[in-house]
Amino acid sequence: MEKFNFYSPTRVIFGNGVRHQIGNELGKRYKKVLLAVAKGPFRENGLYDEIRQFMEKSGIEVFDMADIDSNPLLSSVREGLKICKENSIECVVALGACPRIANNQCINSKTHRNN
Repeated sequence: MEKFNFYSPTRVIFGNGVRHQIGNELGKRYKKVLLAVAKGPFRENGLYDEIRQFMEKSGIEVFDMADIDSNPLLSSVREGLKICKENSIECVVALGACPRIANNQCINSKTHRNN
């Protein structure tokens, strides 16, 4: 196994009605974000569009990775990593359940390694 040092500060803002804060929170630090979306009704119920609009209104360029499985495969991590490297992504935002968040943490850690 390769040696590495991993530091991952994470802010979780959770609760009813707090999604409107995402653009302001992220816009303070980031200009390019990967929005990783789980399989589910997020496009149909309007949540995806709403989250994306909040980020774009704060000057954030948003890249998509859609329909991530509930038990993500290594190929999903590789796809996300490719998007991040090709577009100099600074932050990964998960929309969906915990396995997707773990997938995003893996993408984030590999994106910011020195190799």
